Amino acid sequence: MEPESLAQPSPAPWPFGRDAGLLALAIVAVSFGAILARWTLAPALTLAFWRTFGGGLLLLPGFVRATGAAPVRWTKRDLVWIAAGGVALAVHFWSWLESLNHTSVAVSVTLVTTTPFFVALAERIAGRKLARRSQLA
Repeated sequence: MEPESLAQPSPAPWPFGRDAGLLALAIVAVSFGAILARWTLAPALTLAFWRTFGGGLLLLPGFVRATGAAPVRWTKRDLVWIAAGGVALAVHFWSWLESLNHTSVAVSVTLVTTTPFFVALAERIAGRKLARRSQLA
């Protein structure tokens, strides 16, 4: 038996668990999204609907798991915010997918991925101070 001081420490487990694999899959999916959307012949609004609907279906199991069997009681205000968020997401996807018909995939994706910069700029213009973590992201 080895003395405690000579024992080799066990290797640390992978710190990200399965999240690293899911993140890699998400990056690949997002990376090919614009190219695949460009290849389709469907109108931008149709693609926006199916993309939003499909995303909702993918998130549904997590929502059910988080809320359990208890029925969710939403207020009218909650439903208005949910609807407004859905409309904003639909307009975002529609305008981005429509932009693929008017410019290159590279320019379109570049404009879409600058959104955090413009949000941060709007926050500063509105007089709000950004948290350090937000600035780094």
